[in-house]
Amino acid sequence: MVNATGRLIGGVAGPDGAPAIGELEYACAGDWGVRISPYTRRATIYAEAAGAWLELRLPPGPWRLLLTRHGWSGRVLVRDAKAYSIHDLYATQEDSGILEIPVVSAGEARPLRIEVTGTRQEASRNCQIWFLGLRGDGGVFYPELGQPLGPVCRLIDGIHGQFMALRTDTGVADHLAANRVWEPDSIRIFERFVSDGQVVADVGANIGHHTVVLSRLVGDQGRVLAFEPQMQMFNLLNANLVLNGCRNVIPYRKGLGAGSATMRMYPINYRSFTNFGALGIQPDGAAAAQGETVAVEPLDAVLTAEGIDHAAVGFLKMDVQSYEFYVLKGARQVLEKARPVVYLEIAPRSMRRAGYDYRDVYRLLEELGYDFLDDAQAPHVQPEWDGESFDEWNVLALPERVRNAAVINTVLPRLELAQAG
Repeated sequence: MVNATGRLIGGVAGPDGAPAIGELEYACAGDWGVRISPYTRRATIYAEAAGAWLELRLPPGPWRLLLTRHGWSGRVLVRDAKAYSIHDLYATQEDSGILEIPVVSAGEARPLRIEVTGTRQEASRNCQIWFLGLRGDGGVFYPELGQPLGPVCRLIDGIHGQFMALRTDTGVADHLAANRVWEPDSIRIFERFVSDGQVVADVGANIGHHTVVLSRLVGDQGRVLAFEPQMQMFNLLNANLVLNGCRNVIPYRKGLGAGSATMRMYPINYRSFTNFGALGIQPDGAAAAQGETVAVEPLDAVLTAEGIDHAAVGFLKMDVQSYEFYVLKGARQVLEKARPVVYLEIAPRSMRRAGYDYRDVYRLLEELGYDFLDDAQAPHVQPEWDGESFDEWNVLALPERVRNAAVINTVLPRLELAQAG
């Protein structure tokens, strides 16, 4: 961003007392970049060239600036209603984190200003200033990425298309807006293993970023079956399919599982800022008192009802928040007849909560003759989980029909490079 304007957004109480979105405007000059902060897991903006500045027009009163302290930080000049001050943001790895600087606003006529000085401690590796947000009496306001489309949605320009998303979505939407792509490692896998004319199942489609990519890869003669149980995400999925001209996608508002049932999603408030992609089906959803009701069916049954040959499915992508094992159990005919490439997420802690052991997924696929690669498309060995951590990882499961070529193409170049070194 150079000589740009933007917004900070945060949760405030609306006229009816319900959660609503509050906005604050800012202007900046100089070369500012955008990232997702590891400290807030929200969008952040940063600069390192001397003279880059950011001004915020705030309601009068006390505020607190949120800035990052780490080994690349320099010194920042802060001007509020009372004074100028310089703050050294450098910190060792052990002391890295968020620094809150108290400031006072005299109102919008005199903007709060932060400026990159271009100076640093000798120990610092750079002069970076990372602006995380502002804390006020009503809560924390963070930078918003994308173009607002009214009070609820925003439009995000990505490498693979344009996407509508909720302004309160801090998961897929924020990452897509910051990086212009969601999960680039996954995209590389799709580009390698999805081919023209295939039938692909996208299970857990969310707002449809991966669905759009898959739609283009299978072409006019292929088909993408996109499953998304959340009504809000399903509505956005449909909007994004239309927006990106995806006519070969069949969207389903349902979950996939081992059998037919009516379940409930975990409760959520779409007016609150959260990662909506992390929402899953409750293990005891049939008896749960709260949460969105959703129909769950086996993939095999869906294909039969649609008149789609089970043997036609070439690629099965899953991101279903620990429901993966049940999806696989309900796709037994597909796995046996089509031998599709399977791409899924393993989350041992959440899978235990869902009622099974993560190793059950490996065992089911191994019994069907599958081997595994990781996101880097290198041979993958089943990790041992410590029983407590929140570790998660993606797995690419390959049937024999594609395994040998995939492993040879992936491993031999690495071996040749190692031998040359």
